[in-house]
Amino acid sequence: MPDGPRIAVYCEGRDDCTVLVELKNAGLLPSSLDLPKPDPKRGGYAGIVKDFCTAPVRAIMLRDFDDLDVAGVREWFIQSVGREGGLATLEAIPRFTVRIERTDWPAAAVPIGLPGDPMFKDWPTICRHSMDDYVLKLASDEGVWNAVDKLKVHPRDVCFTKAHEIAALLAKNGMPVEKTKSVVHMLRGVAWVAASESWFARRLAQAAGEERLRDLFSPLLKDLEEAARALG
Repeated sequence: MPDGPRIAVYCEGRDDCTVLVELKNAGLLPSSLDLPKPDPKRGGYAGIVKDFCTAPVRAIMLRDFDDLDVAGVREWFIQSVGREGGLATLEAIPRFTVRIERTDWPAAAVPIGLPGDPMFKDWPTICRHSMDDYVLKLASDEGVWNAVDKLKVHPRDVCFTKAHEIAALLAKNGMPVEKTKSVVHMLRGVAWVAASESWFARRLAQAAGEERLRDLFSPLLKDLEEAARALG
């Protein structure tokens, strides 16, 4: 995509930003997108909305689907902008949410996650979706898993079997696993990965390579490209 007006991409946490950086390093993000470092003092999604509602910048906000659908994320975004005194005029963007016009500065919210993806047939209790859906997708790829030195010494199938056993035990005791992030934590644990979740996501993304990343992250990449076009 050719260069256009600069657009800041806001996300809540370090893990999300880590994945975005690897997508950018692979040349898969629109060149007009900038990735400000997450500010731990910002105060979650509400703080992010406050930031770009008071800054003269075109912005894309990445927001986990969590337990919402596209319409729910749209409504949440409109209300959040409204609470900050943002003047919102709505223009539907196919596939995700809306375009928000604040004076002369537009913004969009792009939900992150893969609700409805076939891989969740193996994890039927998961109902809260996020960037970790993509991390799980990377880890599910045996070629990607085996390309990471600290992971290949622990067979992927064995690690996934153990994670399923843990999830089943938790569900049996009335604690069903609802977040993909929990599964990612389990996989790190059974594979004896002491490093941070950001390291786990980074190494998997680096091991995947450009073409595999393009394939696995296709829904998110398409949404970001569409948002960049709408805001440009």
